[in-house]
Amino acid sequence: MDKTLQDKISVILFKHDPMSIDVWDDKGVHNSDEYDPEAKMILKEYHIAKNSDELELVIIQIFIAMFKDWMVEKSKADWKEIAEEIWKVLHEVKD
Repeated sequence: MDKTLQDKISVILFKHDPMSIDVWDDKGVHNSDEYDPEAKMILKEYHIAKNSDELELVIIQIFIAMFKDWMVEKSKADWKEIAEEIWKVLHEVKD
């Protein structure tokens, strides 16, 4: 698995923070690795998507599996924008 690509996906997820888990501790350090498991799963599953719209569905299913479905439904995340950014990163590497 491409760790650099996984890190890029994790950065995108952390930037959007769809589950609102960006927490800073009392030393000013935040938990920037919180989306690493989801990034790894996206990297493993993205090949089944033919475009960013299908990738959006893959990403939502991964988040439902990792969190609770009601938490994902309650999220104010722009899943389409997240998928488009990840799609672009994935295809920069492939092309």
